[in-house]
Amino acid sequence: MTNLPAPIRAYLGLLDTAVSRVRDLSNRAPELPMEAVAAAMQLSLRAQQRFAELTVRGDEVLGRIRGVPEEAPSWATFDDEHTDDE
Repeated sequence: MTNLPAPIRAYLGLLDTAVSRVRDLSNRAPELPMEAVAAAMQLSLRAQQRFAELTVRGDEVLGRIRGVPEEAPSWATFDDEHTDDE
């Protein structure tokens, strides 16, 4: 063990990690475009999920302010409802 301060040792470890990643980059170059596309799609899906969560939460807030109707509107249909024709 050396007597170097911890930040200097951490910097040297970071530098070594960066050098090894750059060396690895040539092996991973063909994979990078697909990884970028996958990361972008994942980010897009997360953003859509977060937007949907915030929309539901906003609906809940509006429901508390305005009051929630007792019955569903006449125009609302749900998948679990079956008509007599079926």
